[in-house]
Amino acid sequence: MGRTAGIWPYVCLAPALAVFIMLEIVPALGTSIFSLTDYTGLPHAPITWVGLQNYHDLLTGGQTFLIRALQVTAIFSLLVTVVQNGLAVLVAWLLNSRLHGQIAVRALVFMPVVLGATVNGLTWYVMFNPLGGPVTLLLGQLGIRANLLGSTATALYAVIWVQIWANLGFSMMVYLAGMQGIPAEVYEAGKIDGTSPWSAFRHLTIPLLAPSITINVLLAIIGTITGYELIFVLTDGGPAFTSQTWHVGLQPGVLQQQPPAGLRLGDRDGAVPPGVRDRDGDAVLPAATGDGAVIRQRRPERVDRRG
Repeated sequence: MGRTAGIWPYVCLAPALAVFIMLEIVPALGTSIFSLTDYTGLPHAPITWVGLQNYHDLLTGGQTFLIRALQVTAIFSLLVTVVQNGLAVLVAWLLNSRLHGQIAVRALVFMPVVLGATVNGLTWYVMFNPLGGPVTLLLGQLGIRANLLGSTATALYAVIWVQIWANLGFSMMVYLAGMQGIPAEVYEAGKIDGTSPWSAFRHLTIPLLAPSITINVLLAIIGTITGYELIFVLTDGGPAFTSQTWHVGLQPGVLQQQPPAGLRLGDRDGAVPPGVRDRDGDAVLPAATGDGAVIRQRRPERVDRRG
């Protein structure tokens, strides 16, 4: 037993290591190899070795969508992380103050987390409907004509609002659990020192919530960087690619869409020039929005290669 004692840790690690290699290392190596070819995923399609040409096309020339998508992702991630955590701390602080009806409020705030991204996206897609959505009608009563999901000026911020609304409940519960774990003696000592409720929140609650803040910030950043379903349901990256994050942009066929010549991405005032046509020779027509013309995004069509 003495001679084999040092082997058993590796024997115990072997099954997990084998699964990790099979499900993580091998697919990663395969993806790296396929990225050096013109592999399309179509059955029986020939595969040609192209070297670093895919990376060259992605970073230079007409493939400037990547830069735009990274900019949108940075704005999306930053605003969602800051606003979502700020609101979650405030709501958790109010619910921790023993207010009447806090159980009902807690359930309502947490409900979007249970519904899921697709249901939340479809719900707000109907709410933002420019022809008769409740939000559009409400803004109309205030004298504001808006197509929040169809305007290049507001589409990204409308998606940001839905992202915050969908995940606010989870962040709130994490902060509420952290606040309830703070000993009451800490606040009693603060009262003896003459701290006001705001001072106690600022100098006692927030510092003691550091672990909860770290968790929520990391989860918010990961969720916004890897999020796909919500943006796909609401805008599919449009209009004019103003809400297209990098994860949406890297879906098959999306980065291959090129903007018409003479039109900047997300340009509200730059209507599509007359006679501009896309790669297939089809005319690209502007879509009417609440504040200007935008590019009508076209989904990549399926190609039937059968006989």
